[in-house]
Amino acid sequence: MKDKIVSIEWDDASSNSGYWDDHRLEDFSLVHNCSVGHLIRRDRKQVVIAMERWRDGDRRYRTTETIPRGMIKKITYL
Repeated sequence: MKDKIVSIEWDDASSNSGYWDDHRLEDFSLVHNCSVGHLIRRDRKQVVIAMERWRDGDRRYRTTETIPRGMIKKITYL
């Protein structure tokens, strides 16, 4: 992938600790996210992006995020 910036909309799992009554369980849901970064890899299992990329000739990245494909709702190339 060559300097492609993407926006990824995806749903993440959520968790809550403690004791809950049945009526409160309806409030629990997935966490809707939007991540933006340099596209490093995209395959059948996952998409990997990085928030930073060095431009010193090497393909070096920092602050990466790996998102499972099953959680992704939409990928937009920016």
